[in-house]
Amino acid sequence: MIAYINYLIAAIGIAALWCSGGQTRSRRAGFVLQIVNQAIWIVYGTATAQYGFVAGAVVFGTVAVLNLWRLRRNV
Repeated sequence: MIAYINYLIAAIGIAALWCSGGQTRSRRAGFVLQIVNQAIWIVYGTATAQYGFVAGAVVFGTVAVLNLWRLRRNV
């Protein structure tokens, strides 16, 4: 089961990206889901000692936070 966790986390990320391209309400939800997804990647990367995942998740999470902030400012 643990071997398939990364596929589940990736599927959540894909769903978040899909939502981010939608209307304003779904975009907001998409960015929030991206932030949650990156937090999960950080936990996964730390637990499996794959620190490249942690670094990538921090960068992608930062981008998602900035995009959510910009979206809220423009709406």
